[in-house]
Amino acid sequence: MPKKLKKKTKADELPADTGDGTEKVGFKPAPAEDKDKEWEKVDAVFAKAKESYLSGSTFDDVISSLIATLEEMKSLKTEPMGGLGVGGQEMNLPPDQGEEEIQQ
Repeated sequence: MPKKLKKKTKADELPADTGDGTEKVGFKPAPAEDKDKEWEKVDAVFAKAKESYLSGSTFDDVISSLIATLEEMKSLKTEPMGGLGVGGQEMNLPPDQGEEEIQQ
């Protein structure tokens, strides 16, 4: 019998209070993928490759270009461009306290 998945709520995404005055902090959930949108990109690449082949490009050139394009798509998906705050998971930090609480 398949396991039933628990539906996530906003409370599941918030930092958990540990009971000793501290809060447990974790990572924010990753953004959901739109698989249909991703596959449309692949279909478009194949359609262009077929169009190029039928318009006179050699089979070897079309296949080499197709492989290079798919490899680039894969690397962009798995290794986003670098830089501060880009590509990594974000911390799920508790909301900032008011300045008056910090100064006290």
